[in-house]
Amino acid sequence: MTRKVYILVFSPDAAWALTDAKPIARVLDEGDGLYALDGNILFLKTAQNVEGLTERLKSGPIGEGQFFLADVTEAARAGNMAPKFWSYLREAETLAPAA
Repeated sequence: MTRKVYILVFSPDAAWALTDAKPIARVLDEGDGLYALDGNILFLKTAQNVEGLTERLKSGPIGEGQFFLADVTEAARAGNMAPKFWSYLREAETLAPAA
C-alpha cells in the first residue's frame, strides 16, 4: 500500500487544542501515522487521497475551522529538525513501492 505524506496546518485558535493526537488519529486508517511538529502543525502518513482526507477532517475534528492540507510526499525537503522527524519521513518513503 502506497502511503503519502501530508502536511496539515490548522488554526492555533481551534476550538479543540491538540493536547493529544486522538482527534486527528480518528480520521486515519489502520497503519497510518502522524507526527506532531507543533500544536497546530502535523505531518500525516496515509494512503487516503487529499480529497478524502479533507472530507474526513471537515466532518470530524476540524469541522468548519480553517486548515491547510498539502501532499509533500515527493517535495524536496531540508532543514534543521530532530533526527526523529527525518526518520518519520524516511519511513514513509520506504513504504512506497519502487518505480
